[in-house]
Amino acid sequence: MWWYGPGWGYMYGWWFMPLFGIVCMVIFFYVISRIFGGSGFCKKPPCGNDQERIDELKKEILELREEIKGLKKK
Repeated sequence: MWWYGPGWGYMYGWWFMPLFGIVCMVIFFYVISRIFGGSGFCKKPPCGNDQERIDELKKEILELREEIKGLKKK
């Protein structure tokens, strides 16, 4: 090959740096999987009884529209 000695070179007492790098990568992949895996920021909303919430929001919207119409007449 074109280099002299072992392929990775000499560590000169820094033998733990590859282990430190592997630990950092494992932590990084764990954090990314928690964020995008469904338990972090990108978590889907729970599917419960959403029809009641939708009905309440529709009722509130209709009330607000009636209130706006009443304010426009004044």
